[in-house]
Amino acid sequence: MNDSGTQSAPDNSRISVVIADDHPIVRAGLRLMIDKAADIRILGEAGDGEEALEMIEAQRPDVALLDIEMPKNTGLDVLRDLQCRAIRTSAIMLTLHDDRDIFHRAIELGAMGYILKDSAPQDIVTGIRRVAGGDHYVGGLPGTNGRRVNPRSGELLAVESLTPAERRVLGLIAENRSTREIAEALFVSPRTIDTHRASVCSKLGVSGSFALIRFAIEHRMFL
Repeated sequence: MNDSGTQSAPDNSRISVVIADDHPIVRAGLRLMIDKAADIRILGEAGDGEEALEMIEAQRPDVALLDIEMPKNTGLDVLRDLQCRAIRTSAIMLTLHDDRDIFHRAIELGAMGYILKDSAPQDIVTGIRRVAGGDHYVGGLPGTNGRRVNPRSGELLAVESLTPAERRVLGLIAENRSTREIAEALFVSPRTIDTHRASVCSKLGVSGSFALIRFAIEHRMFL
């Protein structure tokens, strides 16, 4: 039982997290956000990429929050090494920069989440929960920096080729809804949503759920 008199979940049922960022103030802010979530526990903090990799390898957390720009190995370097060592920790990349190239590199290296540091604090906790559950998560708006997107005409034609049901699914994907949540919202089975997602990916020419999330977010105003 905690100080407030409410019962906390046992440690083995809570999502374990390691925070890696070279700025102590940022780490303190992340810890403040995460500590409010009763279902998440922080195993440790690292101030550089080398320390982060050692800590993750030793602690095997469910989720690692990795700052992209760190000394002694960047977050992307750490992500690559986790893949090479077959460590099953799911990584969420944290960055101040709205950069498409970095976003796509993170996807290629197996990141499960990508969050801009100036996103709403709830993005961090929601992202941890989603990624721990096996979903991808994007916080903020990578590649747009809050600006209205001006997509290529081919992209607009691809969006227009979607059926009404596919557009509804893509719109909910833009809200970072999981397959289960979309199925519940549309009163259909998760398998039906998976079928729609596959069809949408084919029509839009994107590959993978992470890329689909990004496309949906960037083009949500056209859905």
